[in-house]
Amino acid sequence: MGMFQGDLAFTVELIAIALGFYFFHLAKKENSKEIKIGAYILVVGGILTSLCTGFYLTKYWMNGSYSHANMSKMHQSDYMMKGNMMEKNNN
Repeated sequence: MGMFQGDLAFTVELIAIALGFYFFHLAKKENSKEIKIGAYILVVGGILTSLCTGFYLTKYWMNGSYSHANMSKMHQSDYMMKGNMMEKNNN
């Protein structure tokens, strides 16, 4: 499940980058500064977020988080309600 979510996030980032390049083409054609600024935001934002997504996907993969299909303990409701998160952070 986690790998699917990571792949979905990466796909959305690739779409943002592709739209940014399309807007670069459109800005050149229309000679519009505003469209060019939006294109820069899409491309740079897409690249930065895809680097972040790639980093965390690799980090979780190295930890073995994708070796099983179930979600991590943090997503179970009683895990957060019993204060386990606070106890683990204080150690």
